[in-house]
Amino acid sequence: MWNMVSCYSPAWPLFDWEGTRRRGRFDGFKSVLSDDLWLTDFIHRYAAEHRNDERWVVAGDFNSATTFSWEKGQNQEVLDNMGAAGLDEAVRLLHGGPVPTFRHSRGSVKHQLDHFYLNAVARQDLVGCRVLSDQGVFEQGLSDHLPLVGIWS
Repeated sequence: MWNMVSCYSPAWPLFDWEGTRRRGRFDGFKSVLSDDLWLTDFIHRYAAEHRNDERWVVAGDFNSATTFSWEKGQNQEVLDNMGAAGLDEAVRLLHGGPVPTFRHSRGSVKHQLDHFYLNAVARQDLVGCRVLSDQGVFEQGLSDHLPLVGIWS
């Protein structure tokens, strides 16, 4: 059986707790490095609690890249938390590092904000995982993100 989750994690926390911080309420659940609650906190928690011998793919726009960090290394923490939940980033794994997927409004394409996380069972027959070419995507205004594709035998 395949379990697939398509993700869009906004580049901002789910809750603005300014002035009403609830420290400790989500111990073992939320980011250690942030006082806020992020969608990625829910995703890695769900993945960790639903580990099994089935194939898992969690992919999409995580708005998280290790080539930059808004606060205290949170973006690396997202990658680490997904790994702790049994999911590895296939694009990074197969290409030996991040592959840019996002075009900034100033035109630069240097950050991988989109990710393709797989568990060990889903990686067994994986032939490849790649970022598609930007040909037509940016110029046609289809998106400021490039599609990711996984190929299994």
